[in-house]
Amino acid sequence: MIPETKMFALGSRCCVVCGHWVPLRSKDKPTIAGKCALCGYALPIEPPIIVEEAHMNTAAAVLFTSEEIKMVQESVRQHLGNASSCDAFRTHTDNRVEEEVYCEKCAAHRRCKMFARQIRSADEGQTIFYQCTKCNSEWQLNS
Repeated sequence: MIPETKMFALGSRCCVVCGHWVPLRSKDKPTIAGKCALCGYALPIEPPIIVEEAHMNTAAAVLFTSEEIKMVQESVRQHLGNASSCDAFRTHTDNRVEEEVYCEKCAAHRRCKMFARQIRSADEGQTIFYQCTKCNSEWQLNS
């Protein structure tokens, strides 16, 4: 049995018992509470939600009690409290291959990072992009 708690609805509603989609009231079908067609559980809607207004905000189906919201907020504060703001942006990994290629700017063979992309039509060769690790000059080669 689900305890009587105030639920906060965000967007569309799903049954808290079985997860089945519960139709809310609309201008055509005014109802006081949404009722699950699968298990029959009646979801209290306070204040009554109009489907058209809910869909303007979001289409997610999420229900939380105020205690759950506070618990999640505290958990996020604990986990992110020690993290610096730039930790969230360290997701790029340089996966380019390094090989020795002649760099015109250095006028010598240097280790260069390279990757290939198919930017022209499929019946033509790929384009290889190079970057010198010494002078950072960039160039491309159409193969």
